Amino acid sequence: MRRDDILLLFEYNRWTTLRVLRQAAHLSQRELTRPTWLSHTTVLGPLLHQADVEWARRLAIQEGAFPPEILSAARIPDVRSLREFWLGESKCMLTFVRSLDDERLRRPVRYAWGRARPRTRTLWHLLLHVVNHGTHHRGEVGAYLATIGHSPHDMGFTRLLASRQRDALRGMKSP
Repeated sequence: MRRDDILLLFEYNRWTTLRVLRQAAHLSQRELTRPTWLSHTTVLGPLLHQADVEWARRLAIQEGAFPPEILSAARIPDVRSLREFWLGESKCMLTFVRSLDDERLRRPVRYAWGRARPRTRTLWHLLLHVVNHGTHHRGEVGAYLATIGHSPHDMGFTRLLASRQRDALRGMKSP
């Protein structure tokens, strides 16, 4: 995997996550936190989990260990605070990915994960996992939001590409 490819995937990750968060912001706190069929129980649950995985994986890759705590609803209780946290984390991740070169992406990364044995994985595999994992949770939350009248609409990768192409023709900067 080349750096420009993984960077495009993280730009897609940002674009789609913002679409879902924008729609989730229409919900009341009660709607965000009531039990649903979603993994992680509530609408906020999978989105918080997605942010936690992105943050924790980046730290594990950069610092060699996962953080000792996970993000919780006590720390990030609503969509506004989640969006604020996630925008900061997204900026850190994009800065990190931009700092990489193709050779570094092919190298192994060793990291510790709680009481488990240290693990070693190829860097681009870890980064692809972050994007793929986010796609799963955005998809389930997006489907749920659509059933209650707040669809994030088409979140397909080619939709982002078309948007970027239109923006380039207009001389605008894409996400």
